[in-house]
Amino acid sequence: MTARSTLVRQRTRPDRSASPRRLFALGAAAAMAALAAGCGSSGSSGSTPAAPTTQVVTSMSGEKVTVPLRIDRIAEQFPAHTVTDIMLGVGNKLVAIPQNVKTIPFLRKVFPDINSKPELFRNGGKVNMEELLKLKPDVVSTISGGATLTPFTQAGLPALDMDFNTFPELVPSITLAGTVYGGAAAAKAKEYGDYVNAKLSMVQSRLASLTPAQKPSVVHIASYPPLVVDGGPSLIGGWIKLAGGTDAAGAVKGTHVSVSMEQLLRWNPDVL
Repeated sequence: MTARSTLVRQRTRPDRSASPRRLFALGAAAAMAALAAGCGSSGSSGSTPAAPTTQVVTSMSGEKVTVPLRIDRIAEQFPAHTVTDIMLGVGNKLVAIPQNVKTIPFLRKVFPDINSKPELFRNGGKVNMEELLKLKPDVVSTISGGATLTPFTQAGLPALDMDFNTFPELVPSITLAGTVYGGAAAAKAKEYGDYVNAKLSMVQSRLASLTPAQKPSVVHIASYPPLVVDGGPSLIGGWIKLAGGTDAAGAVKGTHVSVSMEQLLRWNPDVL
């Protein structure tokens, strides 16, 4: 065998003495890679889920409604609830209000910006839906539930009934509004509810001993002329009874009901 052929054999012969070390190094590298992959997989499966962006609330008329957690734009169909919104500190978020709310002098005094709010809702809560959609409200506060909600939900707008028509509905309505609007509004709603309930207990305790003969008959006149009264199962009727009076117009159903002067004379109330 020549020296050249010997040299070739030496160059092409596998280095058997080095193979175990190479195999060990490759195995260790593979094990470390698998471990790293396993750790990464475990970390991703236990990651914090995304924060919710909506909540489900129950309206005053019982519907379950999904509304955004963040409310920046409010459309208000119910006139009295417009005042609630301002009291809760979200008046700046109103993008649409009912007609004639701006005519309340005290409201203009405490919230001058009411003059800049579009009066989109007309008598009976009627609204131009195209104009309302342009304002992109996050929620619509309606005058009632049921079919009243349908036009808004069909247009893709979250809407719920937050109105109050009787005294027992007053605090729950405002508490619901605080829940929907969130933040400082929720705290103000609770503060208001606590205040009302405390004053209610005080008045009831002081008037508990009144006899029927000691309770004056009262008729609340909303406007004249024509003669329009509030009575029956209304917020006004509730206030009259809580204050120790008797609602002489208790047979009248609801608010802003036209009656004749003859009817008023038949009632013959102690207080107007």
